[in-house]
Amino acid sequence: MEFSCSPMEHTCSCFGVVPVIVNTGAALLPALLAGLTSFVALLIKPRDLLRLCRTKPHVPLLVVIAAIVLYVLVSRLLRSAAAGQAAPVSQNEKKNSEQQTRTDWANVALELIRQEERDLLRAYDEERQRRSELEKRVRELEALL
Repeated sequence: MEFSCSPMEHTCSCFGVVPVIVNTGAALLPALLAGLTSFVALLIKPRDLLRLCRTKPHVPLLVVIAAIVLYVLVSRLLRSAAAGQAAPVSQNEKKNSEQQTRTDWANVALELIRQEERDLLRAYDEERQRRSELEKRVRELEALL
């Protein structure tokens, strides 16, 4: 399958996914809040909590397991973040790391333009070659007539 579009159409098609992701987040928030409020309501009403434990014993077990997993993940993230900040860094090291991580966006843009030009030239050459082959076949067919 081959697509042909102008550069403006190409850049706009990349942004078609953004509203879907934003709307998904907006749709998930009420569902998450509903689950959280029902959990808090069960904690406030001990009678309903005991009834839930008797009727569905797997639900409280899953909540406890999820809480433990969440605690472990958050503690590891905080520990790794604290370890990353604990190492003292000199001013020279900061400058060197900033210079290494900086991206020269002008060069990136120029490289993208060059790549697009190469692609267009390649497509032009392929089309010119295809046309010459077709013209050759037409001459051969005309010679047969």
